Amino acid sequence: MCVTADALLGRVFANLLDNAVEHHDGQRPRITVGADPDGDTVRVRVQDDGPGIPERQRERLFEQGGTRTHGLGLYLVRTLVERYGGSVELAETGPEGTTFVVELPVYRGDDTADADTDRVVSSETADAEDPLRDRWSP
Repeated sequence: MCVTADALLGRVFANLLDNAVEHHDGQRPRITVGADPDGDTVRVRVQDDGPGIPERQRERLFEQGGTRTHGLGLYLVRTLVERYGGSVELAETGPEGTTFVVELPVYRGDDTADADTDRVVSSETADAEDPLRDRWSP
């Protein structure tokens, strides 16, 4: 199953995985990634066993940061995922770990994209039959 995205989709998951490692308080972070197709969407869970996200940071988690404790990573995640017509949420957090859920629309080859969702993919990654879409299979 493929999702609608562009070549930057890798940054979404790289940022979530980097955060799970960077903010882990142990020596060996354990991160689990799972994907579940659900009709017109694919839900991807990124779960870690870290210390959780402090309550004072949760409200502004996906906002544009640039401070010592809050950077641009999750802001970029949200911006890209919304650009693809999907969503991202902090599903769970606490002393046993954190789970983020990214929901992305399933790619349908017969979709008619509008100007807000078209993404031009470089010729190196574009599919010859459909040059406006890149495909990622979970």
